[in-house]
Amino acid sequence: MLVHEVWKEKLKKYVEEIRVKYFTKGLEAQEYLNSLESKEGVFLIAEYELRKQDISGVNVIEQSGMKERHIVVTNAYLADIKDFEEKSKYLKIFHKMRINDVAIVYKT
Repeated sequence: MLVHEVWKEKLKKYVEEIRVKYFTKGLEAQEYLNSLESKEGVFLIAEYELRKQDISGVNVIEQSGMKERHIVVTNAYLADIKDFEEKSKYLKIFHKMRINDVAIVYKT
């Protein structure tokens, strides 16, 4: 199952309360986030590595100021991620195999 499909399944019970936007291009996500007047109430789920792109999900998080409200998912072994120890101080990183372990809690 594709990662977007997993997230769609996990979020479907909140479809009336939240708006979900999916991006396949990091720059499009970044442009959207930069266009918002306020990021209050925004939560970002990003792919760590965006293949064949000049930007990563980490870049999107860092440049958009979403350091507090995000999840990063990856296929990489966490120990193999360059500067993982430093990045893990502010990134919430999950391996894709652990997505089902991520609990969704929605509070109004």
